[in-house]
Order: sequence, then structure tokens, then C-alpha cells
Amino acid sequence: MSKKTKDKNKDKGKTEAGNDQSEGSLPVGAAVGMKIAFALAAVAVVVVGMYLLRENVLSSSTRPAGESVRVRLVDPPEWLPGNITDGVVADIQSVIKDRGTLDNDLTKDVFNAAGKNPWISKVHKVTRQKDRSVLVRADFRRPFALVAFRPLAPGDVRVVDSGGVVLPLLPRLLNARGYVRIREITTDPPPAGEKWDSKPLADALKLLGLIKDKPYISRIGSIEIERIIKARVHLVMYAFAGDGRRVEILFGRFPADDLDYCVSPARKIANLDKVVSANGGRFDAIREIDLRHDEPHYRPY
Repeated sequence: MSKKTKDKNKDKGKTEAGNDQSEGSLPVGAAVGMKIAFALAAVAVVVVGMYLLRENVLSSSTRPAGESVRVRLVDPPEWLPGNITDGVVADIQSVIKDRGTLDNDLTKDVFNAAGKNPWISKVHKVTRQKDRSVLVRADFRRPFALVAFRPLAPGDVRVVDSGGVVLPLLPRLLNARGYVRIREITTDPPPAGEKWDSKPLADALKLLGLIKDKPYISRIGSIEIERIIKARVHLVMYAFAGDGRRVEILFGRFPADDLDYCVSPARKIANLDKVVSANGGRFDAIREIDLRHDEPHYRPY
């Protein structure tokens, strides 16, 4: 075989070997590049998937899902009329209208709305339930007294709780005979849900608190501001006797501090108990009871 022929055969072998390599595999650099490209594509898919999932979760937690949340009160007091309970629920419900149970701010908004309701004195807890409801546990303000203020007109009467907070309740909706009326308050009442800023009213409510559980409380018709001397409020109570007459009970004032001597409120009420007990548990035939001294003084008719 000639040298020329051998060289041709040699070149032909190299060409065939090169063709086999291109058909069976890629160069090392190309293979690495492909792996990197696939890896980047996989990462991109994961990132996009996580982003879409996050957007879905966030949107579902801020958008209502179907029926709106229902507000329920936990163990409302028996003395609270049903129509008032319904009104409190409706008031809170209006704040979270069309909201879902997954709403991030739901319980906070319910808590704040309940705390602003005039009938609620303190909100203890707000919790979500699986039945698409929100439970509100709270303390409620109870009607304690009727307050008449000057100038006296048919509408110049308010219902207050024991702390002097005005309640959104018309006096005619109460059994007026079951509540003591406080008279002669000269400051205007605040809006419902706010405390009435009045020293005479505060003292009258304090006196009512001392006798509210007494057996003769149903005979006490009113507590009135008799006079105010040097910022000291002097109080008088009026009771009904069995014969239809009115009994005047002079309570006097509360001491301003420990150095302000007067007969203690506890002693005054104990003396009133003594007089009523000695009179058969009634006020009959009594014109006046003066509690401002160490021993009670009373005048019969």
C-alpha cells in the first residue's frame, strides 16, 4: 500500500471518530451549561410557585369567604332585656360587615367595637369559632338610677349605672317604680356611654349604693340635693309611708377626708335601719328622720 493511501485511511478514521463523538455525546462545556440552565429553570418554577401560593394565602385571609361573620355574646346577664342584647350585637356586627373569619384584623376590630358600645363596661376576650362566629365576653352596665336635671322637662331624665355612666335607654322603658330618682342635678348630661361629671350626682349614687340592698329600698322614692355648702353636698331622701305621705330623711353629707368630722355614713345607715325596724319595718306615721347626729332623731305625724 502506498504512503498516500495510508494517509487517506488515517484521515478517514479521524473523521469517522469525530462523527461518532458528535452523535453520541456533547462536549464537556456544553453539558455543564445545559445542567445549569435546567437548574435555573427549576429554581424559577419553585420561586414562582411560592409567590403564587403566598398571594393566594394573603388574598384569602383578607377577603371574605362566603357568609359574613356572626357576632355572639357570651352569657349576657339575665337582667339585660333581649332587645338590648340584639341591639348590642347589631352594633358590633355593623363594624365587621362582609368580613370573613380569616380576616387578620377581625378580632381586634370586634374588640374595639364592643368596647365603644355604651352598654359594655369592659371587654374581656374575643375569640373566633369554627362555625364562622366570633364570641365576645364582656361586662355590661346595669341601670341603677334615674337622674332628673334642671331645667326639668319631660325629656330631662336619664338612666345611669352605679358609676354615673349614661345609658342609651328611655326611662319609660323601665319600671320607674323600681328605680330611685335623683333630683336637682344642675349640670347637663353627657352622651350615652360617658360618665356624668357631677359631684352631687356622685354623692347621691354613693348614698344609693349604701341602701340598695335594704328591705325598705322599694319605699325610697328619691334622693335630692338639699344644698351645697363650701363644695360639700348635703343630701336628703324621700320615702313613701303606707298612708301615702312622704317621709323626709336627712342624710347630710359625706366626709371629705379622715380629718373632716361628721357622723360616718355607715353609722347613719345603721341608725336608719334601727328606726325603720322599730317602726315595724315601715315608714308609716313618721314625718322626718334626722341621721346627722350620733343618735337618730325622728318626728312622728
